[in-house]
Amino acid sequence: MDDLNGLERYLADAQDTAAAAEQSALREADVMYTARHRSAGLPRHLLALDIDPAKTELYGLLDPLAIMGENALRMTQSMAPPRTLEFLGTGIAPHYMKPTNNLTARSAIRQASHSVPAFVPRQQFRGEVPLNTEDLRKKVDAKPYTLHPKP
Repeated sequence: MDDLNGLERYLADAQDTAAAAEQSALREADVMYTARHRSAGLPRHLLALDIDPAKTELYGLLDPLAIMGENALRMTQSMAPPRTLEFLGTGIAPHYMKPTNNLTARSAIRQASHSVPAFVPRQQFRGEVPLNTEDLRKKVDAKPYTLHPKP
């Protein structure tokens, strides 16, 4: 029975010491920042509780620091972005450079709606008959000026 009373006194003293250290840390932080920094949503600090895990395990008690550490790890994992790499199919060849279905459909509609193909010379679009080689030579020879005068 004395052992349990001694353990109870030990835990109460550790709790009092931790509470005094926490109050001192809060007062110091209030001086450095403001009192509102506590409600800013920042992660909780570890307890200043200094307990020997061997003594708590001897009587089947749980270690509060280990519980808080596990809880902090779970919180960190829950806030992490989801892991998607494990769901990606590695057997599929990458096709990120292929056009999408939307782009293919819009291109087909655009080509069908235009009466003039993309690369038609301007004279054909106006309804003029394209010049053959002889007519083109006659037009060039009939010009009164040239870009490069002959010596």
